Amino acid sequence: MFDTDRSPRLVLITCGGPFGHLTREYADNIVAYAVPAPPSAERA
Repeated sequence: MFDTDRSPRLVLITCGGPFGHLTREYADNIVAYAVPAPPSAERA
């Protein structure tokens, strides 16, 4: 996630799963990766 030697990307980290009211935390972490779309002929 913190690698600067790769191609550009977006990493989103958020909470997921059930919420523990006693611990006040979520059970899981959700990690989503996104990469830029290649340029299309219409936009070039």
